Amino acid sequence: MASAVSVYEDHAVGSQRKLVKKPVALKTGAKITSPVPTRRRKSPSPLPPKQGKVSGTISADAMVPDTLLASRLSRNVSNQKEHPPQATRRDIASMSAKGPHQLVHKLQALQIELGTRNEELQRAQRELKAVRNRNVDLYDYSPAGYLTLDTEGKIVEANLTAGTILDINRKLLIGQPLAHFIAQDDQEIFRLHWQKVLKSEMRHRCEVQLRKVAEAVRFVTIESSTAQDESGHTTRWRTMLHDITEHRQAAETIAQLAERLDLATRAAQIGVWDWNIQRNELHWDDRMFTLYGMKKKHFGGDYSAGLSGVHPADRARCDEAVQQALRMEKAYDIEFRVRWPSGTIRVIKANGQVIWGTDGTPLRMTGVNYDITDRKQAEDALQSTKEQLQQSLIASNTGLWDWNTDTDEVSFSKEWKSQLGYGEEELANEFETWTTLLHAEDRDRAIAYVRAYLDNPVGNYQQEFRLRHKNGSYRWIAAVASFMVETAGRKVHLLGAHTDITERKQLEAQFRQAQKMEAVGRFSAAVAHDFNNLLTVINGYSKMLTDRLPSEDPRHKMAAETLAAGQRAGALTGQLLAFSRRQVLKLEPINLNDSIQSISSMLSRLLGEDVTLILDLAPSLWSVGADKGQFDQVVMNLAVNARDAMPNGGELTISTHHALFTPETPDPHGIMPSGHYVELSIRDTGQGMNPETMAHIFEPFFTTKELGKGTGLGLATVYGIVKQSQGYIFVDSAPDQGTTFHLYYPRVSAAPIVAETKPVVPTRGSETLLVVEDQDSVRSLIVGILMREGYRVIEAAKVEDALRVAASLPEPIQALVTDIVMPQISGHVLAKRLRLVWPDLRVLFMSGHSDLAQPDLSEEPRTAYIQKPFLPKDLAARLREILDKAI
Repeated sequence: MASAVSVYEDHAVGSQRKLVKKPVALKTGAKITSPVPTRRRKSPSPLPPKQGKVSGTISADAMVPDTLLASRLSRNVSNQKEHPPQATRRDIASMSAKGPHQLVHKLQALQIELGTRNEELQRAQRELKAVRNRNVDLYDYSPAGYLTLDTEGKIVEANLTAGTILDINRKLLIGQPLAHFIAQDDQEIFRLHWQKVLKSEMRHRCEVQLRKVAEAVRFVTIESSTAQDESGHTTRWRTMLHDITEHRQAAETIAQLAERLDLATRAAQIGVWDWNIQRNELHWDDRMFTLYGMKKKHFGGDYSAGLSGVHPADRARCDEAVQQALRMEKAYDIEFRVRWPSGTIRVIKANGQVIWGTDGTPLRMTGVNYDITDRKQAEDALQSTKEQLQQSLIASNTGLWDWNTDTDEVSFSKEWKSQLGYGEEELANEFETWTTLLHAEDRDRAIAYVRAYLDNPVGNYQQEFRLRHKNGSYRWIAAVASFMVETAGRKVHLLGAHTDITERKQLEAQFRQAQKMEAVGRFSAAVAHDFNNLLTVINGYSKMLTDRLPSEDPRHKMAAETLAAGQRAGALTGQLLAFSRRQVLKLEPINLNDSIQSISSMLSRLLGEDVTLILDLAPSLWSVGADKGQFDQVVMNLAVNARDAMPNGGELTISTHHALFTPETPDPHGIMPSGHYVELSIRDTGQGMNPETMAHIFEPFFTTKELGKGTGLGLATVYGIVKQSQGYIFVDSAPDQGTTFHLYYPRVSAAPIVAETKPVVPTRGSETLLVVEDQDSVRSLIVGILMREGYRVIEAAKVEDALRVAASLPEPIQALVTDIVMPQISGHVLAKRLRLVWPDLRVLFMSGHSDLAQPDLSEEPRTAYIQKPFLPKDLAARLREILDKAI
């Protein structure tokens, strides 16, 4: 790039020296060469003179033509031309003496010499003019503005650059005070600068703003010094201007950016650090000390000082991260803990960048640190929540899915797939995966519901259906979902959950079955109660006839047949009561193995020759609480049911073993409380049952046998007895796969069973009795039986009648014989009221409902109970027993 400089040629004009400006264009790095003698000019150099005097200097340091030397040479030549030297005059005189021809010759030679010298002089003048022009260009086109001021501060000389900086034509600058161009706010700065320059010969500098021109703001630096005359008086100012507007604006921009960065780092709690690797100098800003909980006076200022603030357990890892960055293996990006002197632990995130030298040497490393403790705590809490959610999803057997209805892509969670027995890669993420797994009976309904919800997505999506498990079974699924993301005003993402509710469905079915069984049981109990009242009369009178008629009397046989039929009917009502769990059981600790072995022979005969009985009994079996006779009935009924399911023969296996259920290992059916149980399994190899049949097998009067080959009460009786014994019964079966009944009895502490010897109880007596029974036929039978036994009997059909009669009696009665269930007031209430009058009153309750028999009868020695139907002798014996019991 060429630069313009100006040089000045010094010419002698008369008695004065004249400096002529001559611009010269120079290329960068070029040296000034000239045929004119040169010398090195150093700043300051003379500026163009005014009125023959030097008025300023030019600050330059360059090889410039020595114009003074050239001018001197020129003057010498001129002087020689105008005033020949004395030797020349002598030569002319000598030549004149020698003759004209020689003189002419000498004159011609001298003329030629003078012409040659004149040409050299002209050539020197032309070169001097060129140098002068170049010097002028250097002065005018310098990047700095040069001004010469008089002692009043007015401009007397200026280069073109000064005019450009001050935004005014150079000619218009002359005569104007420089202060006129300074902004009002900076006038004082310029005034102080003026005073400093006047007080010393040294150069001074200041920065000021110029007056606005067309709203443009410009800043300059003013560098000034003074020039003195021969007597030391200041005659001129030499001033140089530099336009620093762009530099100033850049500095302000940098300052603003630095301020914003500082605010941002302060707001974000970001600390900035810089490590000079070569000198091992580490610089921290204020926030770094805050992050580390450290005071500046305790900071060593080197790498080890910074590392000492890191938690001891993280220092090695942190140092290795730095070394990896220095080896260019990995960017410096790390999280670590710092421990404050107070013991507080904070988590820091650090990022850094290595600055390399040209030879690949690491020079500096700079970066930022910021506190992420709150974020880490939030992340930890979120992770904990996710883990809890994960555990909840696993515990609740719930899987998540996300369906993009635009692309038909469905994202199934790991739990969603695992609940159906599939791995993560075994099911495609598409809508057809779901439709393919749907149960055939549910597919059309489920898909139609989805389409309807997509057309009108109001509220939550909810439906239940069955999906095929990998093992071929079907699981009941409860699906809930809602649109979570809206794109361009449209609902696109349907986010939902699938919960496996198979067990709930099974429990609901079991509950409905239990409710149904309970309802049927109540109905059966009511029927049994009414039948028992009737059978009480039938069996009672039949027994009385057989006792009175001689055996050869045909009427005796008829009465006996009637009695036998009544007793069989009584057994049926007993089964009904057993199913409804309303019969009286005598629960005691028994060993199921002993009970099974005691009836094994009977079972073998019952099963017949085509069915093989196999016993697989666990040794040292725990005791359970059961009624021995009723348990035998359970086994017999199940054996008969199994025999009928194997018309062509087979095997019946009866096995026992221990079972322990805990919250961690619950029972397979999910309804039994945790604890120890004894399991009794009765498995046959018969025809098996389909699910529809299994749903009804415990219902009374339900049977799959031919008409006349079953009452439908066998399994209903088993169900009732097991339930009344606090046990559980389940069945597994499939067509042609046989059937297995699983019975679970809670373990109880074994206690020795002492055989009870019943003494012969007399049946007759003479006490006064009050009989209360709302059924006339039953009441008449009871009154007749007791009167034949010698008792004095008072009867009443209603409780009100009984109370009124008792109040009118002059003497107390010894015993009350009453039905429990009667209109308006029960037998229990009647007994309490009568005991207010007669505290020692003995009471015998009667009922066809065994569950209503007696509360706490075992703790009341004055009270007893007899189940309908009963025979006359049983009634008389039970009454006598309570009358004779000591209180």
